Amino acid sequence: MALTTKDTKAFPTRAILLGFARDACHLSLRRAQGLLGQVFDAVAKTRREIRRFARAHPDFAKAATVLTSVFDQQVALLQGTK
Repeated sequence: MALTTKDTKAFPTRAILLGFARDACHLSLRRAQGLLGQVFDAVAKTRREIRRFARAHPDFAKAATVLTSVFDQQVALLQGTK
């Protein structure tokens, strides 16, 4: 993530991202959580499309595995399960 939050460019935790949404974007917690839910839905849809593409293009399978693994790690971080 290119955005620097809390003096780091590391992928933010859920709490840091929600704080950013509140402080920098002036969003309510409810609105920020709703937008984060939309992001989770979009990631889930993208994961399905990546898997479908990998089945159609076996040479992409290894990259698809790496990509979806990164998605899973970041979603877990944002959901607070990591």
